[in-house]
Amino acid sequence: MHVTFLGLGLIGGSVALALREAGGWTAAAWSPSGAGPAGALEAGAIDAAPATLDRALADADLVVLA
Repeated sequence: MHVTFLGLGLIGGSVALALREAGGWTAAAWSPSGAGPAGALEAGAIDAAPATLDRALADADLVVLA
């Protein structure tokens, strides 16, 4: 399953880490500035930080607004 986070702050980041720990999920995140997702990608909390909203939503099985 693939989850996309729109807005990745403390709540979204915590959910992303919990899913990573549970296994079986891939995760992407998008925000207008890109700063949060870039940091999460660098930290290994998510698998991708697409540059556009369309690309972020393209493969999502679940979308989390956080």
